[in-house]
Amino acid sequence: MKTTTLLLGIITFSGFLIGNSNAIIEKEDPSLPQVSLQLVVRNSSGELVAYEEPTRMYIMDLGGVHKYLDGIDSKTVIQIGEKNFQMIEFKKIEHYTENHQGQMATYCMVYYGKCVMLFRHNSFIAQPGDTLTLSWKIIRTVH
Repeated sequence: MKTTTLLLGIITFSGFLIGNSNAIIEKEDPSLPQVSLQLVVRNSSGELVAYEEPTRMYIMDLGGVHKYLDGIDSKTVIQIGEKNFQMIEFKKIEHYTENHQGQMATYCMVYYGKCVMLFRHNSFIAQPGDTLTLSWKIIRTVH
């Protein structure tokens, strides 16, 4: 009887732990930037190959992201409610060569050789001569 009661207690308690293990984040970190990224891939003739707006973003190094953004010149201060924010808009163009081609499903914001922010998107096949245009719009708190 004691063994059954003890076993039943352990099972009930472990079910409570498992059932309540999801963490809830009550406040969003105000230092996290709000990011919109558009990727446009065109072939060597200028024809549209792919258009993507990544929906998954992983910040690997928040300090590195802010240092990268600090180096961008095109910043505008905007006000949302009573708070001031920086709006940063810029474009980057990359060209695919024989050495850099194939299936692409991620894009990294690289700061001094380190991926500081990773984006996942639907994949496309990049060919030599293709061009990738990245259009960024980022809003972050003024610091």
